[in-house]
Amino acid sequence: MDINLQGKTPKVSTLEEANEIIKALWAVIQKLSERLETNSKNSSLAPSEDRSSKNKSNIKRNEERRKNPKKSGGQPGHKKHERTLLPLDKVDNVVQC
Repeated sequence: MDINLQGKTPKVSTLEEANEIIKALWAVIQKLSERLETNSKNSSLAPSEDRSSKNKSNIKRNEERRKNPKKSGGQPGHKKHERTLLPLDKVDNVVQC
């Protein structure tokens, strides 16, 4: 007996048909419960795709990072840190790029 889960509830006339429907639905429940238990440690899912709340540390860290109103890089008024160039007479080798 084919079970259509998209349509209306199937009507049964015998106990055997009811048992077949119960077995088919039980198989569907088992498949769905196995899918819920998959995570990045026991499947090919990336850690960012984990559904559990324990493995959301990357998302929490990114949310905290976004809360910072400053832009990345040097801020206005910040003192520059750069290496000064040597004069040409103190240089051993010059490469033209």
